[in-house]
Amino acid sequence: MRPVTLSSARVHLDVPTRADATAITEACQDPDIVRWTTIPTPYTARDATTFVDALVGPGWASDREYTWAIRRTGSTWLEGIIGYRTARRDLGFWLAPSARGAGLMHDAVSLVLDWA
Repeated sequence: MRPVTLSSARVHLDVPTRADATAITEACQDPDIVRWTTIPTPYTARDATTFVDALVGPGWASDREYTWAIRRTGSTWLEGIIGYRTARRDLGFWLAPSARGAGLMHDAVSLVLDWA
């Protein structure tokens, strides 16, 4: 499947790219993201580029996992990640600490569930 973008008044979901590696690396230093997700520790820039290269594109191409970058509408900065895995029909997600409490994840989850 080709990647799709999804949007609401607060968030824009599109495919994360290598240009997002810095934002991904910075966010993945957060102890809560480390605690509640399965990521390498310590998380490095190489881990971020491997995530983008080995998971994002191949996931869409194989129809196994659809991964989006969570961005505030009108911004290019990655605030988080949300992914839908088709085999178990489940969601995985994280949001950078600076983006929490603004309703971004609520909108992101709603958009992905409506799309799925």
